[in-house]
Amino acid sequence: MADEDAPEVVVTKYTFLKADSDEPIGAEDGLEEGQAPDDVWLRNTEAGEDGEPCRARAEYPNGDVYVGEFDEAGNKHGRGVYTYHVPAVREDPADPDSEIKVEATSYSYDGEWVDNERSGVGKMVYANGDTYHGQWEHGQRHGQGSYVKANGDMYSGSWSEGAKYGSGIYVYKKDGSQLVGKWVLNKFKQGVWKLKDGTVYATEGTGRFVKNVPEGPGAFTFKNGNVQRGEFITKKGVAQPVWKPLEDTAVDRRRRERARHSPQATDGPLVSVFLFMLVFAGGSSGPYRPATPATLPRSNSSSSSS
Repeated sequence: MADEDAPEVVVTKYTFLKADSDEPIGAEDGLEEGQAPDDVWLRNTEAGEDGEPCRARAEYPNGDVYVGEFDEAGNKHGRGVYTYHVPAVREDPADPDSEIKVEATSYSYDGEWVDNERSGVGKMVYANGDTYHGQWEHGQRHGQGSYVKANGDMYSGSWSEGAKYGSGIYVYKKDGSQLVGKWVLNKFKQGVWKLKDGTVYATEGTGRFVKNVPEGPGAFTFKNGNVQRGEFITKKGVAQPVWKPLEDTAVDRRRRERARHSPQATDGPLVSVFLFMLVFAGGSSGPYRPATPATLPRSNSSSSSS
């Protein structure tokens, strides 16, 4: 005699679909009389004469749903859309009737699958509004792809095992500035920082970015073509790096001399020593955002230097 108090066993439900739509199969698709288009087992998964794989809608016990292709072994394989269910968070997880603290939500992947893993080209729309569209391998972002955050920031470039790795461009929506260059494990290491006003900072020689903060030799190139070289120096007890321009050339000495005698001189950039402070903020999953500096190297438009 069956135990009436035994909990119901929830199993995966499959609904078999037409080859060219998400409609359930019918008699015209080979469904036998009295046979339903849904089951708790995948069936008829052998590829047909035309080589088309089985298509089905799978509703899993945890609330996830997959609509797409399966191979003869019952694996998600080919093209498909998977919707991941994120259950609500209740005040008492053990009491299904307790107050809901966080509403249930979902996120989805639309793309290619290989042996039950996201592999190939696909698009993920995350629950927080972020999106990634590009290449995948073994369930992770891998290859070339673009990640757009909900706030409008975007990274486009190379990925390796889920992390930004290789050549890439990060564009900040708020001020239009860009980090262009080499990335390692989600951190910007070497390249150029382009500001909206046309100013560009580039690392030189042994210069690099450490935790997305510039360090070592580099140069600022202004919109008018003027260039100021120097280096970012990290000093003990100072949170941000200090920009120290190079001022030991004959041209620089002449400019300083003119500036002393004629404060209104406009035949070259002022190269007096200044502190160039960068303020960085951001999350662990992406690059720290460099805010527009409060003090930039000063450059006028009447001449250029190197």
